Amino acid sequence: MLIRIVNCETVNLFLSKTAYAERLGVQPSAVSNYIARGHLSPRAIRADGMINVALADADLSVSLDLVKSAGRGAETEAIAGPTAVVVDSEHLELSRSLLRARTAAAQAAATRAQIELATLRGDTLARAELEEAAFAAGQMVREAMEMRRGPLAARIVGLDVGAIVAVLAEADEACLTLAADEIERRFPPQAKPED
Repeated sequence: MLIRIVNCETVNLFLSKTAYAERLGVQPSAVSNYIARGHLSPRAIRADGMINVALADADLSVSLDLVKSAGRGAETEAIAGPTAVVVDSEHLELSRSLLRARTAAAQAAATRAQIELATLRGDTLARAELEEAAFAAGQMVREAMEMRRGPLAARIVGLDVGAIVAVLAEADEACLTLAADEIERRFPPQAKPED
């Protein structure tokens, strides 16, 4: 998308979103997106929704150039043209900070939304519930291992090393199966939705 700004006769020119969109050669929804994504700062938009053209042009020239330089908008070009707007280094750094903060906030919001969706679907477990199940499964394994010592000792007396290893492996498998059964009992597998 190529955005070109024409000459600005006055720094006090205010336009509606629709008129500003026409001036940029984009749809009004693009201007709304610029606002929502922080490409236009609140200082460029009056309370009545009118847009200060000089401030908005400066915001877009900085923020869209930052997006391009970050590799997020290969087809987005920085606003260039005969509009004379001076952007000082403090404003540039503030714009960069604002862009980083809004990016972090958007990423956090997306993560929260993913967690909420997983929770609504029943794909999450409460930490306390999971810890309780893990503790119970571990306790079952410990008890099973303690109870097998006597019978195992009686079974392996006089056996060669290979036979002892086989007996121990069988006993270990039985203990692990108990733990798996306990976890499955507490957290039964959910039926997969049909496509």
